Amino acid sequence: MSEPELTPIIIIIIIIIIIRHQSAIPVLNALIILLMVTAIYALMGVFLFAERSIEKFGDFGRSMYTMFELLAFAEWRGMPGAEATTCASKHAQATAQTHPESIKHS
Repeated sequence: MSEPELTPIIIIIIIIIIIRHQSAIPVLNALIILLMVTAIYALMGVFLFAERSIEKFGDFGRSMYTMFELLAFAEWRGMPGAEATTCASKHAQATAQTHPESIKHS
């Protein structure tokens, strides 16, 4: 009596395994494309920033690790030239340059 109850469960398990296998290939393709794009930006980082920041972009391996940190939002403040400027500070700088009389002296 238990055989008719197990057959649909086995069929469902087989369907789930087939669906997982079919979805693995597109996921791997997306991962390969992501790695290729990251590698291109890592190479650009080596050529453009290796002299400014050897510890972040000195060679391809370091640059790939830095790109991974950037993708994971881990180390934005440690990047070369990543000074924290906000819209308000940019506006204040522009105002000070165009209207020096508006600067309050303490």
